[in-house]
Amino acid sequence: MTLSESKVTEHVNLVIESINHLDIHSLLHKALVNGSIYEKLRDKERVFLVGVGKVSMPMGKALVKLLPQQMTSTCIISLENPLQNSNSNLINIKSSHPEPSQYSENAALELINYLNSQKLSKNDAVIFAISGGTSAMLMSPTNKFNLAELKQINKILLESGEDVSTINKIRKAISKLHGGGILKYTGQADIFSFILSDNAQSDVKSVGSGLTYQYDVDDADIKNIIERLELSEILKRKIVESHNGKKIKITTGEITNIVIADTNSVAESMARVAKEKGYEVFIITATLQGEVREVAKFLGNIYINKVVPNRVGSKLCIISSGELTVKVNGTGKGGRCQELTWCMAKELSQLEKEVSFISFATDGNDFIPGVAGAWATNNTYKKIMYEGIEWKEILNNNNSNYGLQRISQLIKDIKTSINLCDLYVLFSD
Repeated sequence: MTLSESKVTEHVNLVIESINHLDIHSLLHKALVNGSIYEKLRDKERVFLVGVGKVSMPMGKALVKLLPQQMTSTCIISLENPLQNSNSNLINIKSSHPEPSQYSENAALELINYLNSQKLSKNDAVIFAISGGTSAMLMSPTNKFNLAELKQINKILLESGEDVSTINKIRKAISKLHGGGILKYTGQADIFSFILSDNAQSDVKSVGSGLTYQYDVDDADIKNIIERLELSEILKRKIVESHNGKKIKITTGEITNIVIADTNSVAESMARVAKEKGYEVFIITATLQGEVREVAKFLGNIYINKVVPNRVGSKLCIISSGELTVKVNGTGKGGRCQELTWCMAKELSQLEKEVSFISFATDGNDFIPGVAGAWATNNTYKKIMYEGIEWKEILNNNNSNYGLQRISQLIKDIKTSINLCDLYVLFSD
């Protein structure tokens, strides 16, 4: 048996509803109050706002509303085209993601010029609104690299299967602004950084490659990581040299870094929505990590052998959130959520009970713009076979986008105002 597509659509809508409940304005207001930020800003002569990341625009707009009389000037680096406005106090810079580009380098240089032009002092404050995507969107190389080399390193990192904290250690070492490099341009101004933490390892210093944290990568880490990567000896040497050049602590004003939401927030919001709809809820983990194929086996074992068979007739919602890795060996197109769903199709085929599995990128983009994720049921693998699609061939070529498109099981064109992690949910009605 399998679920009707209308029921699957209902499940997908519950996932989207849970993401929409994570309201940026409320999260920031809570952080401002709990951190006594209003009081700390009261005596500042000037307050500047810098927003960067996939959610920079919603975060920036919310902070302008929450601090209406205290914002001297605002600089937003986003993926959207620059706003047409007559407000000279608002600068909007377009960047790119997931790979660094000339947009990324231009954004970094414009931000440096913006901060330098303010001649910041101890009487000033700079508020940073940081979300996932910051690593690529401000990726300006140190003087050891050119942009082409930086793009090559980033591509190798993304296809390596390494976890995001490991990837961002290298990004900190090779980027002019990350790993605290931006602190060179904030003078003695106090810094208040509001962070949406999309890191499944609860490593907040890795979010945005540690933009507003002092450089913290040690020699052993750099050596071990670059030896695992397929890099030329020239690039390995340059990474080490760049790392050595970033180890000097930068003198700054007071720095306050505040996490306003993380991967736990995503799992808990999904749990609340499901409970309201009468589901019995289980959260496996809010920090799921690992290579997609191994994680599929892990989840499949839990679904098939431990949870679903023991609760006949009850409505179940089994939740995980986190960020997986994909070891890219093929030349196809896909994303973490899509590849996991493709793997889960085979795992779920062992269940007779009707279930749906949804893998969803909370920012609405699973590597491919416009594709938020995908879904599978216990009948999807049979559907793949019926369509004459070679399941293993698609997997080996990392071509899950094509396979899921063939069977019309992609989740498309979902706009969200959050970016934290990926959400993985199994529903059984």
